[in-house]
Amino acid sequence: MKFDFEFVPMGTELEPVKGKLALDVGNKIGKGVLDHHHHIGKSCTVNVVIDHPEYVNEWITGDRVTFILHQSPDIDGTAAAYVSWRLLNDGKLPYGIDLVAEHIKAVDQGMVELPDPSAPLPYEIYMISSNYIFDEYRDILQSEYAKLNSSKSNEKKEIALKIQSIIHDRDFKIVQKGFAILDYLFHKIENIELENINLREAFRGYHPFKDECKALERDYELYTQDLHDHKRTRPFVIKLPKKGTSTPVEVSGLYWVDPTPKLFKLWARTDHINAEVGDAFVFMMVEFSNSIFS
Repeated sequence: MKFDFEFVPMGTELEPVKGKLALDVGNKIGKGVLDHHHHIGKSCTVNVVIDHPEYVNEWITGDRVTFILHQSPDIDGTAAAYVSWRLLNDGKLPYGIDLVAEHIKAVDQGMVELPDPSAPLPYEIYMISSNYIFDEYRDILQSEYAKLNSSKSNEKKEIALKIQSIIHDRDFKIVQKGFAILDYLFHKIENIELENINLREAFRGYHPFKDECKALERDYELYTQDLHDHKRTRPFVIKLPKKGTSTPVEVSGLYWVDPTPKLFKLWARTDHINAEVGDAFVFMMVEFSNSIFS
């Protein structure tokens, strides 16, 4: 099964189109469009594919599929595309899919574990890889956006199309990395008894993502440096409302100016050592002095 990708802005509403499969975007669940954001009971798009494989294999009938994901694809959308491709290619979902889906569901709901760069989870490798790819394309995008803002009206369309092409190349590279991570992960699961496998164990010892592990270690060092730089960070305690009770609860907060680490949210939200109250910095105020969003 051959495949290619299209990337659309987050929140785009889509109608089913033969030969195309929209995942994690589209604002509906049915044949051709599977977006868990449309249904409050669906925790991630990978689970939608698991629960409704017919929405995939009864819709795509040829030998080619175009996956539609939102721009800046996250691990849920990428994994949904990978799992759908395996379903179409192999005629069945990959062995161990429930274990991987549980991990992605936890990530999508913000329930991340304390990272361990010596044995990272798939999400951590995906995130650090994505951030380096974002860096690779940041300068050229910033330059093109500057041209767009200062260009004449008859030049804007051409520049806008170039920006879309750059974003597509960036996002396709992110998905390629995600497919490589998932290929390796499912290969490990398929060759080990499922009850004995832990997703961290798949990336312990020898594996092809050592550079990403080193990058995670460096990123965590930057996080600890920022925490000790009082010009950058200032921890505090704040009372916030809690679902199911009228009494506010105290949580740890962190004010942060220009975070140095790429995965600053991941480190802070799992930091049970430095958080004064609770198991992590639940509330963050982040100030960026110079940033670009695309």
